[in-house]
Amino acid sequence: MSADTGSVTAKTHHKDTAADAYESVGLAPVDEPDAEPDTLEYPGDTSFINVEVANDILKWSMLQDASDIAFAPNEAIWLRRHGEWIRITRRRLTTHEIGLLLDQFSKQPSASSQTKSGQDIDFPYEITLERGKRARFRCNGTGCRDNWSQGIAIVMRTIPEFPPKVETMELPDYLVNAFKPKYGLVLVTGPVGSGKSTLLSSVLRDIAESERKHIITYEAPIEFDLMGLPEKKSLVVQTEVPIHLKSFSAAPRNSLRRAGDVILFGEARDQETLRNMSIEAETGVAVYSTVHTNSVSETISRMVREFPENERDGMAATLVAAMRVIVHQRLVVRADGKGRVAIREWLIFDDHIRDILVKTPIKDMIPVTEDLVSRYGRSLMVDVTEKYEQGLISTQEFEMYQKIKSSSEHTDNSEPDYNFSCEEIPPLYHPDNVLLTDRGSHHG
Repeated sequence: MSADTGSVTAKTHHKDTAADAYESVGLAPVDEPDAEPDTLEYPGDTSFINVEVANDILKWSMLQDASDIAFAPNEAIWLRRHGEWIRITRRRLTTHEIGLLLDQFSKQPSASSQTKSGQDIDFPYEITLERGKRARFRCNGTGCRDNWSQGIAIVMRTIPEFPPKVETMELPDYLVNAFKPKYGLVLVTGPVGSGKSTLLSSVLRDIAESERKHIITYEAPIEFDLMGLPEKKSLVVQTEVPIHLKSFSAAPRNSLRRAGDVILFGEARDQETLRNMSIEAETGVAVYSTVHTNSVSETISRMVREFPENERDGMAATLVAAMRVIVHQRLVVRADGKGRVAIREWLIFDDHIRDILVKTPIKDMIPVTEDLVSRYGRSLMVDVTEKYEQGLISTQEFEMYQKIKSSSEHTDNSEPDYNFSCEEIPPLYHPDNVLLTDRGSHHG
């Protein structure tokens, strides 16, 4: 649904209007909490929130550099800016208001009923800005507790029209090259909201603008407009789950019939998707996906745990054989408070690295991979230290990661159960190689 054009009006509070609005739907007015002096405050009329007012709030929130906007029952409207949540209105919302918004935002008249039956709903939303520009949001509606009954909560994440250029992602050239294999599996891991999709989309944009490929994506929902890139050389087709295809588990089979060169599976969770995308990555296709893990070292172990125990060894070997690079990413608040900065760790896989991991038992996969990251990739602590020395992150953030690292070292002091020498590592990964020195990983 596109919004009509509308401007943010001067700040007013019409309590009589609010009372009338609530009476019209059989509800009592809700008291407004006192405003906090250090919060932002939307300057428009919020006596009753309909879709037009909500659209105006979304436009205003984008001007405040918001990344997320949240609507919850018995709460004011909140936004997240630079990783911190801030209340932007005074009056508390009702479930009735939020339900009406959900039905209209999602274009599904039964969406609010779905959430009350225990089913959440993901959907894209778009508003029109001045001069024909568009603003896009990735949204979720979920049932929740209300003081009086069952409630509904909506979270809307702002999404730029096009992904950022890969040059703006502050990646070393050799990692950008590793991100673009002719075939194989590329994974970006991290917690929710860590910019995984943004990073992968920037890589896909780079491929689309520099190579003549067929790029296919499976997303839920579609976040960036890759098909509309004005300077693309590739054929790009974006498929949204479940609107265009029923599920992610159907995506690998579907992709085999579409002659893709580069394929993005927005998430890799179920057994069928994990198995088939790994096999596909070994058949001449570059496959990209995201996984919710806390480090590079635990990624493969975490993925194989989705399978029955008697299949895990075989699945681990399949994943390792297909793997080309794993990048773990987190976002932390910049030291100056102006936005967030990415901290990353990674491991680029070649035949020797894969050979070591193929021979590694599942129970040793995490410590062995962690040691490989430290020796031949780039560890998170190395990246954190570099960002701290550059003045990009605060002493508080730096010390927090030091404590995490110290805690993990005290938890497991065992040595990885494998043997190899530096001579066995190919030139790109050798500690004396200039590329490795650039990474700083030998000090990790």
